[in-house]
Amino acid sequence: MRMDGLTESRPEASATARILAGAAACFGRDGYRGASMSAIAREAGVAKSLLHYHFESKQQLFIDVQLLLFRRLLQRVRDVVGEGSGSLHHLRTAFDAVLDDLERDEGRARMLLEFREVGEASREGVRDFYAEVESLIVEGIHNTLGDAVEALVMSPERVARQLLFFFQGGLVELTSTQTAEDRARVRQAFRDHAQLLARSLRMNADTANGAGRTS
Repeated sequence: MRMDGLTESRPEASATARILAGAAACFGRDGYRGASMSAIAREAGVAKSLLHYHFESKQQLFIDVQLLLFRRLLQRVRDVVGEGSGSLHHLRTAFDAVLDDLERDEGRARMLLEFREVGEASREGVRDFYAEVESLIVEGIHNTLGDAVEALVMSPERVARQLLFFFQGGLVELTSTQTAEDRARVRQAFRDHAQLLARSLRMNADTANGAGRTS
């Protein structure tokens, strides 16, 4: 994406937002292979030349849309959780918020699953993408847990990788659900994962307290 200085001018920022919104709609509806740059330009209401001015390729546009979706998920967590307390309630709320968002837009969930296939053409792009996604998840962990993040049994960065692995598996399950029972099973898996994380927080805190009493 071409930038003027450190930030885009307002008209360019508006055009970029329209392109990203149009691309998200096309990728979600038609998939990566089915969405053309011409169709994305029409969806966004911009000239194809303007689309190519901001984005060098469909692959770059797809990666930027993916990052936008992860940022929106993080903002959704911020909106529903607020200041984290590290409680099981906050963790469940955060997981439920993410799942609610994905259930409302299955096209978005399917699009997130396409990234590995799309990214095979650029290993550097894949590495940079996952590095940024992990940093977004780490930010979400700090936002959700607050000071309780210090009680994690492993670093927030390692927890972020675990959550990302779980999230990718959860997307596979979510996009293959057929019935209300299937969706309930996926939701329960999300909540179980939140509960396991909450238990690890308590276990680590108890261990630290026990060490303090015996020292």
